[in-house]
Amino acid sequence: MLSYIRGFIVLFVLLALLLYLPPGKEYQKYIRFFAQLLLVLSILSPFLSIICGDEEFMDKIAYEEFMENLDELSRDTQKIEYMQNDYYREQYEFAAAQDVKQIAGQELSEYGLCAQDVAVRMGEDYTIEEISVQIKKRDADNITVGEILVSGDEEGKGEADEAVYAVLRQKLARYYQMEESKIKIQYVNA
Repeated sequence: MLSYIRGFIVLFVLLALLLYLPPGKEYQKYIRFFAQLLLVLSILSPFLSIICGDEEFMDKIAYEEFMENLDELSRDTQKIEYMQNDYYREQYEFAAAQDVKQIAGQELSEYGLCAQDVAVRMGEDYTIEEISVQIKKRDADNITVGEILVSGDEEGKGEADEAVYAVLRQKLARYYQMEESKIKIQYVNA
C-alpha cells in the first residue's frame, strides 16, 4: 500500500510539472485534461485490481486486442483474395481472348478476313459468359506466306460473310461449350 501511495505522489508531482512546461495557453487545457485522466486512472487502479485481478484484467485487454487484430487480418485476407480473383479472371479473359483470336484467324484467313479485336467476359465461376469478335478485311500491309487472294465481284459478299460468321460462331460455341447466342461477331470497316 505504501508503494501505491508513493507512486501516486510521484505521478502527481510529474503531472504538476508537466502543466507548467507548455509554451502557450492553448495547449494547457489539453495537458490538464490528460493529467486529470491519468490521476483518475491511478486512483481507480486499486479498485479495479480488487474487482478483477491485475493479470485477469490485463488478459481481458490482451484478448480483446487479439480479437480485433484477428478480425482486421480476416478482413484484409478477404480483400486480398477478392483482388486476386479479379486479377486471375482478367488474366483468364485475356488468355481466352488470345485463343479465340487464333481460332478466328485460322477460320477467317481463307476469306481474306482477320479478327481485329476480341473480348471475352467471364463469370465469377470462371466460365465464359460472352465472346465478342470484331472482324475486318486483312490489311494489304500484312504479309501472308503461302496464300494467294483473288478478289472477285463484291456482289453477294454480305450473304457469304454471314455464312462465314455462322461457321465461326458454331466452331467457337462447340470449342467453348456455350450457346451461339452469346457469341457476337461484328464486321468493322477499318
